[in-house]
Amino acid sequence: MTVRVAATDVPAWQQLLCVVLSTGAFFGAVWLASRIYRIGILSYGKKPKLKEIVRWITLRV
Repeated sequence: MTVRVAATDVPAWQQLLCVVLSTGAFFGAVWLASRIYRIGILSYGKKPKLKEIVRWITLRV
């Protein structure tokens, strides 16, 4: 988006959508990482396998 804004005229709604999606992706990644860290790393203290990570994400605490 940065290159598009610098090179051409981008509609305001696309710029706003880009900001909203980027913010949502950031908070989603932080939430996901916090679940993996809290459930997996703090509780068990071992290096997780991919199967365990998926289980920790879907685990209801």
